[in-house]
Amino acid sequence: MVQQQITLPKTIEVPVRTYTNPDTGAQVTYFGMLHVAQEPFFAEVRDRVTRLEADGAHVYLEGITSPASDTLGADTDELRWGVGVVKRKLETMWREGEALGLVAQRDALPARDGWQVHDVTVLEAVQIYGVEALRNQHQDTQREGLLLDHFDPALTRAMTMQSLALVMKAATDTAIRDILFPEHEATLARVREGKVVAALDRQLAAEPDAHIVVVWGAGHLVSYDEALTERGYKSDDEQWLTAIDVATLPPLIPQQRA
Repeated sequence: MVQQQITLPKTIEVPVRTYTNPDTGAQVTYFGMLHVAQEPFFAEVRDRVTRLEADGAHVYLEGITSPASDTLGADTDELRWGVGVVKRKLETMWREGEALGLVAQRDALPARDGWQVHDVTVLEAVQIYGVEALRNQHQDTQREGLLLDHFDPALTRAMTMQSLALVMKAATDTAIRDILFPEHEATLARVREGKVVAALDRQLAAEPDAHIVVVWGAGHLVSYDEALTERGYKSDDEQWLTAIDVATLPPLIPQQRA
């Protein structure tokens, strides 16, 4: 087993930003999310979103879906293979986060009645990535798995924490984001962002003074500030919530990788 040292960040924090349109009174509250974090963070988000919804806000939730239409649309062996790869990629993210003592957002903050999910389907993600890019990702994942089998669990946790910290840095620094995210990931992020912006426009057309809560991956809204500015919104508040406090992570339990 490989023993190495990586300095852990003490905490990983995520933004909560509020935007207001001074002409209409409409508001957007954006919760930047890590999809694997600690339960106290998800409890804080649940509490805040619940209170905003009780005050009349509409809640938009990120979440790649897998509707029945995907089965019909995946009409070639390559597309069906790609759908399987994307699903396994998502499952691996949840499973590895949980193995490191974190909680999956899908369990801690699932969609509730009345919440709106505006996102791509698994098949749409496959079509955006392209089968060749997915094939390369799949091979990289297999190589990483073989390598990590030889790492001490504490090192794997440290590497994950550093990766999450870098994602948060990229969420607030365009230059780093452009370097960090491959082109196909950036394209997928733009398409996903386009869906939530289109939903915002539909909501505002029906309810010009609406308050909308957007619960979305911190690195997945690549130009949301600009989109809101174009619609007359102004940023009027920013807070940071602790998603992970490394000092309070539970002891690691060694696990065998499949």
